[in-house]
Amino acid sequence: MIIYIITFIMTILCCKMAQYKNKYIRGLFLVLTALIPTILAGVRASTIGTDVETYVLPQLDLAKGQSFFEYMASCNIEIGYAILIYFSSIISSDYHIALFFTQLIMSILVVKIAYSQRKKVSMCLTMIVYLLTIYNYTLNIMRQGISILLIIYSLLMFNDKKYTKSIVLFIVAELFHNSTILCIPAYYILMIINSTKISESSKKIRISLIVITLLFLCLIFEPVTLFLVNHGIIPYRYYAYIDIYTIDHTNIGIFESIFKLIIIMLLYYSNKVRNNKLTYFSLIILICDFALFSLSSKVTILYRISYSYSMAGMLIGVPYIIKAFKQDKANILISNIGIISLLLLYWYRMFIQIGFCQTYPYVSDIVKLFNL
Repeated sequence: MIIYIITFIMTILCCKMAQYKNKYIRGLFLVLTALIPTILAGVRASTIGTDVETYVLPQLDLAKGQSFFEYMASCNIEIGYAILIYFSSIISSDYHIALFFTQLIMSILVVKIAYSQRKKVSMCLTMIVYLLTIYNYTLNIMRQGISILLIIYSLLMFNDKKYTKSIVLFIVAELFHNSTILCIPAYYILMIINSTKISESSKKIRISLIVITLLFLCLIFEPVTLFLVNHGIIPYRYYAYIDIYTIDHTNIGIFESIFKLIIIMLLYYSNKVRNNKLTYFSLIILICDFALFSLSSKVTILYRISYSYSMAGMLIGVPYIIKAFKQDKANILISNIGIISLLLLYWYRMFIQIGFCQTYPYVSDIVKLFNL
């Protein structure tokens, strides 16, 4: 646990230093902000994060001795991550190289997300939200982790009316994980929230219909996928999304439900006080996440689908909660301590006590000093 805490503290300190006006100092510390968590992820043992041995090691073995086109024809993962695996295998057959580049992509994305929002919310708080609620997930769900962070960045670009960049990011995200397609409703929700031509009552009705449609699509995801696989319309690998994924709600259900509800209530309060569009958007998609999470006790794949909505809502919305409180030094300090304490409790309970994603205890077979 100590190595995680040290890594998080060093990352936040570098993020703080990255706010210097000197562009060279700022650039150096932005690089370090991305690099520090990447190194920890890159030198970890294959037992840290279940998906390392599920598809990273098998794909690296498959890539050995094959040309690019031979490998692409025989691999059974999304094309984006397959390309990453293949070029990692060219550099070295050591799986740590693939883990390093995987995490580097995610770290660069989260730094770009935090940096793009720096004039609106605290960069450091955005990084803290990432480290305490998302980072350990990314050590496990590597393909989907890249996809989700691309989607979050895409949504922020969409909000800033940079539509071409947003579309490109969405397409790239789809190349890393096929669940990306179920994030399309989030764009419609954001578009409705930002519209100046739709009345507030009409907005609520349209958003409600989109949320209901999303839940319906997610509920039929499993039978539709089975039908398409059984009839040879889509590859058999899509069955793995249903067949191998299970979630033990006994351990995490009550705690995570309470945590999600607390965040939703804080965002609701923040939106009432400040009426910020991104806060309102985050509130809506976290409600979607909560609904998917609640239904996942019956349809387990919904928990995996909910990741995109959960992580987007947390990373975009939580830093705005601070804005709801009086902006004097005392209130800012107290609200920051309160939010960070809540996030720290979530991280400790989920990843240390419960051991979710199998990222604790941390083990490195390269840097033994990290095995603290």
